[in-house]
Amino acid sequence: MKIELESQNDLWMDNAIVNFCELTSSIGADVSKNPSKITIAVPDSDKFAEELSQEILRRTVPNLIVDDEDKKTKAKKQVKKDHILIQENKKIGGEVSLKEKIYDKNESREILVDILESLEGDSKRCVFCGRYFKKNVKNLQQASYPFVTKIKSLSGVRGLSDYFKDYCPLCYLIGVLEWLDGSMIYRTFPADRSYLFLPMMNDLVDLNEFKQYYVDLLGTDRYSNIKNPPMDGPEYTPGKCSTLLYFYEKFFEKISGDGDVCSECSKWGVIEIPLSGSVKNPKLNTINIPDHIVGLVRSMVKNDYAPYTEFIRNTNLLKLEGGIDFDETRIFREKISEAIINDDFGSFSRPFLPRKKKRIIMRKEAYEALEELLWQWRCKPMGIEKDDLDTIKSVGNIVAAITKNNVGLLYKLDKARNSKEFWSVMREISRKLVGKDETDIKSKIRPTSLDSLVQLVKTNEDDWKEVRDLLIIYSSMYHSIRSLKQGD
Repeated sequence: MKIELESQNDLWMDNAIVNFCELTSSIGADVSKNPSKITIAVPDSDKFAEELSQEILRRTVPNLIVDDEDKKTKAKKQVKKDHILIQENKKIGGEVSLKEKIYDKNESREILVDILESLEGDSKRCVFCGRYFKKNVKNLQQASYPFVTKIKSLSGVRGLSDYFKDYCPLCYLIGVLEWLDGSMIYRTFPADRSYLFLPMMNDLVDLNEFKQYYVDLLGTDRYSNIKNPPMDGPEYTPGKCSTLLYFYEKFFEKISGDGDVCSECSKWGVIEIPLSGSVKNPKLNTINIPDHIVGLVRSMVKNDYAPYTEFIRNTNLLKLEGGIDFDETRIFREKISEAIINDDFGSFSRPFLPRKKKRIIMRKEAYEALEELLWQWRCKPMGIEKDDLDTIKSVGNIVAAITKNNVGLLYKLDKARNSKEFWSVMREISRKLVGKDETDIKSKIRPTSLDSLVQLVKTNEDDWKEVRDLLIIYSSMYHSIRSLKQGD
């Protein structure tokens, strides 16, 4: 027999088709691929079921189940990964037992045989793939398709009995096995939520090549699976966008040594799974990263200025009374990552603004990577030369000195809605500079920097917001440095 799997233009199912392709290839099945369909030759159904069941069971631990430490006894115990939407039975001898029989060592083979036998017939038609089949083996449920829910504001599909019963055995099989997908990126925040990241590509061949290329960047840890070499474990990114940004860094580090070996994906489906409560209602969001941002990350990695690893991870928020504010640091890092991923420079500059009793601190490598990021992301495309950037830095020092005891001016600068309001704030800063003790700032500025800034904005009148945001970043950083030095 032949198993033919056509693209369904569905995030979960298309990734599941590619995963099933890889799974069957690993047991030596004859698999042929084209952009819209994957075909698997099955000359011996019994042998195929036997070998596939063994491969499924081999991958169940650690792809679905891992060993973890009991918080009370400190003993090792088996746990199902938090993001897996498959229900559990009672543990047997301390081992996790999943309710889906395809993962049961005593029933997996028989279920596979039943699935293959149920494909022949024409009494029903699948609501997913359109295939005619004899009987279903399982109803449509979250174990095989995570977006299924009883809530009407979401899909409400489980309330439509005729609909969720017309679900063919093959769609059930590939859907429930997608949880085994070693190329599914995930990040879990215990007792809060999990994020699953699946690439969105229209071509099944490209999707397969992309996933197989990056799969060895991933591990199998419980809460995060993007490896963090040379550390023995994963990177615990602070959120959704930082996870994607870090992934691209690792991807381009690998590809820089291998050359262009596969198509790159810039569109992702992100499944957010809440972990609180007994009912799980996943939300699907799409992140479409602009091509020039993907190119920016690639260029930064090539020049050894990886934006997450070198800049974001080495930037912290320090409490003035001492010690790092870890919660605020995580929020800062995620906001910065989100701004980069979304190509939103205004949102990038805002987290730098001074805040009460906290200051931003950076390691030397973080500052160097930030400089390179600002240069490649904004200055170079705008045609701003290095001297122009020095002008902005110099004015940033002026603004930092003037706003030392009046940070409201920095916030007014950020809220300027047009160039007229921008110049109004700058004139206010200039007036305050006249009465300022120049010894405080004269060594850090160029005498003509304010005049040069005026000319720079006039030359880039359509991009005045970009200049404003650059000024906010440098002013805020210099403000933090001054505050920390003077113990404010």
